[in-house]
Amino acid sequence: MRSGRRITPAIGPLLVVDWAPAESEGDKILFIFAAGTLNANQLAAIRLAPDELRSYDFCDLAGADAILIPRLARRLAAALDAYRTGQTRYVEHGASLAPPLPS
Repeated sequence: MRSGRRITPAIGPLLVVDWAPAESEGDKILFIFAAGTLNANQLAAIRLAPDELRSYDFCDLAGADAILIPRLARRLAAALDAYRTGQTRYVEHGASLAPPLPS
């Protein structure tokens, strides 16, 4: 059983809509929203399930590329670009297919 406080960051604008068709699993649509920065109290409230996770870390995009599978790295890069430009991205398996969506 997990204990501790629930971390509930403020949810910001939609950054990415990712269409992920998969015959074997069923098609999915994934959404990524901006969620701000965790404050000291939220960081202190993080509790890992010992039977599932050993640790966590924060990294920049280059560091994430080194540990994520390619489609997740592409999705993250699209989210960061959307955050920086203020324009929602539509992607498929993390790859851009269209110009930014109108704001």
